[in-house]
Amino acid sequence: MKLIQVILSCVLLAALSSIAEETVLEKGETMKNKAVDGVKKTYRKGKDEVCEMINGKMECAVKKGINKAKSAADAVGTKATEIKNKAD
Repeated sequence: MKLIQVILSCVLLAALSSIAEETVLEKGETMKNKAVDGVKKTYRKGKDEVCEMINGKMECAVKKGINKAKSAADAVGTKATEIKNKAD
């Protein structure tokens, strides 16, 4: 439910946004957010692989799905922030 709200917010912001320049601080924040998302995604992927090696694929399938959903939510949140910064 929360993911749907974030996606709808992004679409709404994109539709209502006007052409504007991002400040240097906003660009830096976007770069930082993307880097953090990349680190989190890599960490979760490594954690999933270790889980599969130790427990097997069937036991880790749910955890893997949850981690993919978290990574997608992080990406959507970062994109929403980026769109908001461009609109300001």
